[in-house]
Amino acid sequence: MRVAKDPSYFQLIVTDTRMPRLDGFGVVQEARSAGYQGKIIIFANSLSPEDRQRYRELRVDQVIDKPGKPASWWAPSAN
Repeated sequence: MRVAKDPSYFQLIVTDTRMPRLDGFGVVQEARSAGYQGKIIIFANSLSPEDRQRYRELRVDQVIDKPGKPASWWAPSAN
């Protein structure tokens, strides 16, 4: 992952929670372990309360439920 090589390269990471090779949890864990301090937004479908808590513990800035409303996509990145 590019962020592992240069954690300051990105200001924002937007990812899905379920992907074939590396899920959203893995992406966030790798980014945070590499020292990434930027914002992270997760798109998710049907997350359990435990999964939401896990993302909070990983310092995810926002979880947007699919299908999501476009206006809510930009709120966490405005700061």
